[in-house]
Amino acid sequence: MKSNFSNNCYNLATELSQKLKAVWIYDKMIKDARKGRDKETEEVLKKIRNDDIRHAEMLHNLIVKLAQAGKFK
Repeated sequence: MKSNFSNNCYNLATELSQKLKAVWIYDKMIKDARKGRDKETEEVLKKIRNDDIRHAEMLHNLIVKLAQAGKFK
């Protein structure tokens, strides 16, 4: 069965999902670093997590823009 969902839309939705999952995993890793009193690891993971949050927001905003323009199909 062929989908009407374009490759571009699929790619954007998949990447957004992967970024959000990564943020969730980083939260767990940050908690572990904090428990182990490893401040350096905690800080590096926080920076990476923040980058992924920023990227997820960029993807979300693009998806909303495309959807409002009727281009997210």
